[in-house]
Amino acid sequence: GCRMLRERGGCVLVQDEDSSMVYGMPKAVAEEGLADRVLSLKNMGPSIMRHVERSRRSRQGTP
Repeated sequence: GCRMLRERGGCVLVQDEDSSMVYGMPKAVAEEGLADRVLSLKNMGPSIMRHVERSRRSRQGTP
């Protein structure tokens, strides 16, 4: 799933080990080099919001 998402221009965010209860799937994605960013759980939401805002501005043609 993550590989396909990246191939189509998507952004893959992965929760870091320190904030994960179980790090199995996030670790696999990170080790495969498929994660654009590895973040703590508390930083995940703000990062998603920044990404969405950049995408929105890009589609509107604003900086």
